[in-house]
Amino acid sequence: MNRIITLTFGPHVSMDEVAQTLQLARMAGEALHGPERMSLEAHAEVSAEHRTVTIDMFTPCGRDLATLFLGFCRREFGSVSISSQNGGQS
Repeated sequence: MNRIITLTFGPHVSMDEVAQTLQLARMAGEALHGPERMSLEAHAEVSAEHRTVTIDMFTPCGRDLATLFLGFCRREFGSVSISSQNGGQS
C-alpha cells in the first residue's frame, strides 16, 4: 500500500482555506483517535507554493486524516478543484 498521498488544488482555491480545512479534519480525527495519537501519528504538510497537501497514511490516524480531509475538500471546493496522486514511501 502506498503510504503518501498528495492532493493538488486548482488556482482558484485559497490555500489559506485549504489549511483551515486541514485543521478541521485534524479536529475530527482527534474526536476519533484522541489528540495525543493524532499529534504522534497523523502527519501532513501544506505547500502554498506548490498548491499541495501531502499526508502520510501509514497509520490508522493518517488514513483517517486523509479520508476526512479529502471528503471535506470535495464538499467545500468541488471535486474538479482537487487532484490526488498516491506516492511511495516517505
